[in-house]
Amino acid sequence: MRLPALLLGLWALAAAPALGATERALRIPIPGVAGEGIVTRLCLPDGGATRPLVLINHGTAGPAFRAALEPAGCGDEAVRYFLDRGHAVGLPLRRGHGATGGAFAESSGPCADPDYLTAGHEAARDIRAALEALQARADVPHSPALVIGHSAGGWGVLALAAYNPAGVAAYVLFAAGRGGPGGVMEGLPGPRCAPERLLAAGARYGATARAPMLWVYAANDRFFGPGFARRLHAAFTGAGGQARLVLAGPWGEDGHGFFFAEGASAAWGPMLEGFPP
Repeated sequence: MRLPALLLGLWALAAAPALGATERALRIPIPGVAGEGIVTRLCLPDGGATRPLVLINHGTAGPAFRAALEPAGCGDEAVRYFLDRGHAVGLPLRRGHGATGGAFAESSGPCADPDYLTAGHEAARDIRAALEALQARADVPHSPALVIGHSAGGWGVLALAAYNPAGVAAYVLFAAGRGGPGGVMEGLPGPRCAPERLLAAGARYGATARAPMLWVYAANDRFFGPGFARRLHAAFTGAGGQARLVLAGPWGEDGHGFFFAEGASAAWGPMLEGFPP
């Protein structure tokens, strides 16, 4: 299946396990939700993980994209970056995506009347279930995790942070948001669907979130440009949230895919060094 270039940043192609990595395929139930649970890939360095869990959460798009989505592979660059440093890496596939199947739980509704707050909370529900299940495993170090989210997955991570769950050291968001493409592609400062509502929801999350966060947005992100990233960051921190905003330079044709892009870990890796302090 060939996807438009705009979606490549959200698309995490499955890869064969990397040399020096062990893969586990899991099904993790969601408390209070009927069904088999969410498909989750767990990647471990050969010889076992010596450093905390890194939980990486994918973006989303239309129905065809969601149906075809697979978790990133243990050999993918973004995953390999953490494996090479001794971390266990978890890659949950949220409800309504790929092999997890079922209804898409995190729809924000119509563009004219979106509910970004609830959409984030539903994504956070899946992310939290994966976090708790993986941290309970004997092959995952029992230390506070680093939770990473990209695009809509970043929005779900932001919602999760509002709950202040135990077992999380910090959060990293790459190109986080909801609301469809705007940014440089349409000459807009952010999402095309009710951007003020996204700002208001971000402020609601910031009112209770207390763990340290790092937010990264590329200069040529076609969904969430630097101007909107600053506004969202101001809304979140103004309400009490703790987050450091990093505005990276342009990457490729669309910086929205910065985190998963080939060669990009050489650029974003140093941003993560020393975080959290």
